[in-house]
Amino acid sequence: MIPESQYIEAAIVVRDMRMPQEVTLTKASLIRWLALALGLINPNESRKSLIDLVEVLLNHQLKGRKGMTVDEMMVKLKAAGKTCGEKTVRYHLLRMEKKGVVRRKNKEYSFLISDLDDAGIESIADSYDTKYRSAMGKVRMALAKLKGMY
Repeated sequence: MIPESQYIEAAIVVRDMRMPQEVTLTKASLIRWLALALGLINPNESRKSLIDLVEVLLNHQLKGRKGMTVDEMMVKLKAAGKTCGEKTVRYHLLRMEKKGVVRRKNKEYSFLISDLDDAGIESIADSYDTKYRSAMGKVRMALAKLKGMY
């Protein structure tokens, strides 16, 4: 028996979704669409805490080009009238960190955004591309070896 769970390095969930015009009209709907597409939330998920957290972190980082501590996030969430516990915030940050969407440096969290240009937010997609190419390279190698066994 192969101990499968020991071999799993990462799970990559990317959903190929339509993007109707109404999705592009507001930040909130674009953030929800993105969270669904990147597998950060599940379809029909009613919890809004991750969406609120992403919005606060994006707003802060895209304007100031720096990360935030959990305490700063809690203050911003409260100021925006969003109710979210610290434990929930840390849970979402850990999940996003494992998926390669955010990184932690010291106590500050930030999205994987390139500092080289203003369009650096696309670095989040680059992180997924890198993981996907690595995983598919291993799948191709296994298929080639399997083909040689017949």
